[in-house]
Amino acid sequence: MKISNFKSINNQEIELKPLTIFTGTNSSGKTTLMQSILLLSYYSNQNSELEKALIKVKKFQEIRNFNNNSNEVTLQIKMDNGEYILKCDSNSNWVINKKSPLVFEDNLYYISSNRIGQEDIATYSENIKFGINGKNVFGFFQKYKDQIVSFVADHNNDETLSGNLKYWIKKILDLDIELYTEDIDGSNIKAGYKSSLITSNILSTFNVGTGVSYVIRILIVALWLKPNDIFMIENPEIHLHPKAISNLASFFAEIVSKNKVQLIIETHSEYFLHKLRYEIYKRKFNANDVRFFYKDDPNKEFEIIDINENGHLVNFKNEKINFPTGFLDVSLGELLEIM
Repeated sequence: MKISNFKSINNQEIELKPLTIFTGTNSSGKTTLMQSILLLSYYSNQNSELEKALIKVKKFQEIRNFNNNSNEVTLQIKMDNGEYILKCDSNSNWVINKKSPLVFEDNLYYISSNRIGQEDIATYSENIKFGINGKNVFGFFQKYKDQIVSFVADHNNDETLSGNLKYWIKKILDLDIELYTEDIDGSNIKAGYKSSLITSNILSTFNVGTGVSYVIRILIVALWLKPNDIFMIENPEIHLHPKAISNLASFFAEIVSKNKVQLIIETHSEYFLHKLRYEIYKRKFNANDVRFFYKDDPNKEFEIIDINENGHLVNFKNEKINFPTGFLDVSLGELLEIM
């Protein structure tokens, strides 16, 4: 993918891997790539739900890169079936050279960091599967929980969406709970959790941590993916314990490897990076299938960081490198200094 004059990116080519990770400091431009892909989808296949995610990135003066004098924004993406180019001129006129095959909530999915947490009454819509903030995920689950999914864990005999969700809740969160949903009137869904420890009642979602509801929405979407689908996720680690973050990273690596989907993730978590390195080191994940892009300054380009087969961070010359300045947690950096 190539991005020119869009927000914090002056001109940069970005090769997307099966698992592409964007990380860096706040307000450095990590979400720019996701917005570029969403724009390419929107101007090929108009979608009212997707428009909500792009309301602030459609006017030229709000999205142009102010470090150059270009009067045009250009977003290009190469796919197996061709190259798609979207341009925006100084009058905010958007033109795409040909219709992109990226169709939101058909083969392209996106969950923002501003997602829904606990809710005992969820919604279902025929027109919106999940929603950019996950508002319809539990409703979708109610309708399709007994459907067979394409990705089934090795040690799980239940091929349904609900069976796989229960398996991964246990494996990632170490919780003996399962999502419970019940249709109220076709568009409203009762939601809660069933636990083997509490047999008589349904647990309110408000009695379970916010991070649980957040990550369960991500898991439902991820488990529903078909091979070659793209799923973009902002900050999947929100409100999760470090161990759960590490387990979630392993889940992402496994679903990329076995279901042949493409994930694009924005994260601030060191635990996420470290677990992926370990998965590669243990030969559970192919080093060629992941790439990190790091940015700590909106005026600089993304720094490309790969992981070699030994789990070491390397640059584009395959030379071992250290963590970029500012990536390590301050307290950890201080601890290493003491040691």
